[in-house]
Amino acid sequence: MLALKLTIHDILIFHRQNDISEVFDTTFCVEHNHYGLIQIRELKPGGRDAPVTEKNKEEYVKYGFHLSLHSTAQFCVIFNCN
Repeated sequence: MLALKLTIHDILIFHRQNDISEVFDTTFCVEHNHYGLIQIRELKPGGRDAPVTEKNKEEYVKYGFHLSLHSTAQFCVIFNCN
């Protein structure tokens, strides 16, 4: 679980620190592999149709970190992390 969070963190930091306008074709969605089934989660309403640009990449990073923290907290509640 920790390795996955570091990967998400690294991707979000890369988006934040680099010009992504010609590198990525990203929207406000993330793919999640749930036991072999790929699920797409929108980071915000209409995220599937909202491209990430240089202008709004900070918003993308904010939503990505929120999802990452929420997922970790949910995992800890389910498995009683201390």
